[in-house]
Amino acid sequence: MDIDELNTGVLLFDSELLKIQELNPAAQKILGWDLSSLNDNINDLGALSQGLAALAKLIRSLKSDELREEIKQSKSKRIEIKINSQHFNLYLQQLEDDYMLELSQIIYQDMKQSTHELKRPIQNIKTLVETLLLGAKDDAVKSLEYLEKLDHEADRLGTMVQDMLSLSHVLSGSVELNKIEIDLGQLVDKLISSAESRATSRQIKLMSDIPKGTKIQADKKYLDHLLANLIDNGIKYNKDSGSVQLHYKEGVLIVEDTGTGIPETDIAKVFDQFYRVQASSAIQGTGLGLAIVKAIVDLHGWTIAIESELKTGSRFSIRLS
Repeated sequence: MDIDELNTGVLLFDSELLKIQELNPAAQKILGWDLSSLNDNINDLGALSQGLAALAKLIRSLKSDELREEIKQSKSKRIEIKINSQHFNLYLQQLEDDYMLELSQIIYQDMKQSTHELKRPIQNIKTLVETLLLGAKDDAVKSLEYLEKLDHEADRLGTMVQDMLSLSHVLSGSVELNKIEIDLGQLVDKLISSAESRATSRQIKLMSDIPKGTKIQADKKYLDHLLANLIDNGIKYNKDSGSVQLHYKEGVLIVEDTGTGIPETDIAKVFDQFYRVQASSAIQGTGLGLAIVKAIVDLHGWTIAIESELKTGSRFSIRLS
C-alpha cells in the first residue's frame, strides 16, 4: 500500500505504539507536524498545540490493554475526533505487525451552497406555475406539457432533499453500523434486477461475475445504498449499448463502466458535495451520489479509488479489508 497516494490522512505505528513509522502528506497537512517532530512530541501534551491534544490523549489510551483488545477483536474501531477545529472520523486498525490510524474529515456542507442548489428546482416550479396561471392551463396540449415538467421538477427536488438528508445522517458521526454477514453475489443480482429497466431502455448491459455465496461483513442498508448509487451512475453516464460490470476479488469490490469517463483534473473532486463534472452537467443528477458513496465507504473503514479515461469509462475499486 502506498500511503502517499491516499487523500485520507494515514499514520502507521509500530506494534508497541511507541513510534510513528510512516506519516503520509495528507496526515502531515491535517496535523501540521512532520514525522520527526510528531514522534519527538507525541507523548508530551505540553509540547503539543491544543488542537492536537485530543490525538495525543487517544494515542496514550491506545496503549491500554482494554482498547487494544477491543481493536483486536473487531479488527477496526471508529472514533469521531476534533483536530485543529476540524471534525474527523478516525479509524483504528491492527495490521500484522503494527497499527494503522486513518483520518477522514467530516465535511458539514456549507448552508449557502445547499440552499443555492435547492433554489434551482424551486424556481423552475414557480416559473411553470406562473406560466399556467397566465393562460397555458387553457391550452390542453400546453397544460399537459407543463404539468409533466412540474412532476419532473418535483421529483428532482424530492430526490435532492432525500440525498441531502442521507448524507447529513451518515456524516453526523452518530451512525451505528449494524454489520452482518451479507451474500454479496445475491445482493448485487437483486440490485441489477431493480436497475434492469433503466439500463434496457438504452441497451446497456448490467453484468456481475460475483458468485452467490460470496460473504462479506457490512451494514446491509448502507451497502445497498452505496452499490445502487454506483450502478445508477454507471447507467446514467454511460453510452448507449455500453455496459456496467461488477467484480469481487481478494477483498476488493469493483464497479466499472464504459461511459463518458472523468477528466483527470476532476477525479480528485468527484466525491465533493454538489460537484458535477462539467461535461456531464446536462445529465439529471443531484451532485450528491458519490459524496454519499464516499461517506459510506469511510463509515465502514474501507477505502475507494477511481481509475478513469475520457470516452472509455470509469472503474471504482472499494477495498473492504
